[in-house]
Amino acid sequence: MAVTIAPSTEACEAIRDRLNSGGAYALQFEADIAEQFADEQATMAGLMVDVVPGDEVRLAETLDIEDRTQHTIYIEIRQKLDSNDQEQVDQVKLTTAQIYQRVNNYDLTSNRVRVWQCDEVKGERPNKRLLSESLIFRTRIALTVLVESSA
Repeated sequence: MAVTIAPSTEACEAIRDRLNSGGAYALQFEADIAEQFADEQATMAGLMVDVVPGDEVRLAETLDIEDRTQHTIYIEIRQKLDSNDQEQVDQVKLTTAQIYQRVNNYDLTSNRVRVWQCDEVKGERPNKRLLSESLIFRTRIALTVLVESSA
């Protein structure tokens, strides 16, 4: 069967839709897919969540024309805070944990897109320098996602 959507796009759309479908948290702005994101402080208002595609690997497991693919996808979470108030920081940390739970081990109902692994990117959570200098809470969740072949 001919591919009708790039596997990385399909994986990102599935993750975006999962993030936007609700749960224990409420996003002020719907999560979106972005090849890159910008921390433009002037336009940053509220909690921002982006799904950012990373690496893609074709898993050569069969002799078929198409094999499943493995993708690294990042969820970028950031918010401009009003002040260096620990209560605001704790709220974004809680939302980050809820987003992690929402996507961890997620399988699309068709079983075509599956989150194989969900990791919090190592390092400071949040980035302390960015928080103290610009009052921006920023963190990242890394997903390993498998997309089954369309055949």
